[in-house]
Amino acid sequence: MTFPRGKYKGRLISDVEKLDPGYIRWCKENTPWMLKVSKPRVNREEIEFKNDYKEQQDLQEYLRNNPGSWSEAFGD
Repeated sequence: MTFPRGKYKGRLISDVEKLDPGYIRWCKENTPWMLKVSKPRVNREEIEFKNDYKEQQDLQEYLRNNPGSWSEAFGD
């Protein structure tokens, strides 16, 4: 995670911790929100695509393992 603002804006927190541990202490006391890990945003379209893809893969596997007969497809 990087700093969103301040004198180390854009730099990795882990790098700043090695370079200037006092700044990390100051942030913990004065701006703790800068050190919180934000949750990644959920991309609903991507999740829906992955779910659809998984369903399609499951169906293809089922059909490969359970082929129908000629009579089921075309009748007698």
